[in-house]
Amino acid sequence: MVQRHFLSGKDRKLIRAKASKLSKDLADMFDRASRVEVIKAKLPRLKVNVYLADGIPLVVEDSRGLLYPTLHGLHRGIHYPFKVFVDDGAIRHIISGADVMVPGITNVVGDFEQEDIVAVYTESGNIPIALCLALMSGDKIKSSKKGRALKNIHHVGDALWHLINEFLPRSYDL
Repeated sequence: MVQRHFLSGKDRKLIRAKASKLSKDLADMFDRASRVEVIKAKLPRLKVNVYLADGIPLVVEDSRGLLYPTLHGLHRGIHYPFKVFVDDGAIRHIISGADVMVPGITNVVGDFEQEDIVAVYTESGNIPIALCLALMSGDKIKSSKKGRALKNIHHVGDALWHLINEFLPRSYDL
């Protein structure tokens, strides 16, 4: 079941405040938007609220209480402070839903801690492919040689990606 509606002024301020904790870019986009909407959906094993500013899906809030930017928003150039870059050999595994392992990480950007949300980018194309929950801090990843570093929570081609694609305007270009 999927519902879509515009947010009241009060709800708009709440999501803007939450988004500001993730990125100033996200907060600014909500401030400038003439319309802020929410898509409420039940996906396999997860309920989500996807928040849109002028039709652009920017933020996801899931039933676990996690709030994170959408991959679609990152594709549109939203600056997000916590990133890792992965080698080309890791990409197909990650977009199939695999967690990110330390040996596949080529660069760590930002001073993130365990439990923070981290964006995963391709090293060769600088393209966002996943959002993950950090299982290690950025410093620990840099000093480790092996292990599971990030838990995959949203990746290109997953159910959330397809849900968002259904609601994108036809003129939207990734």
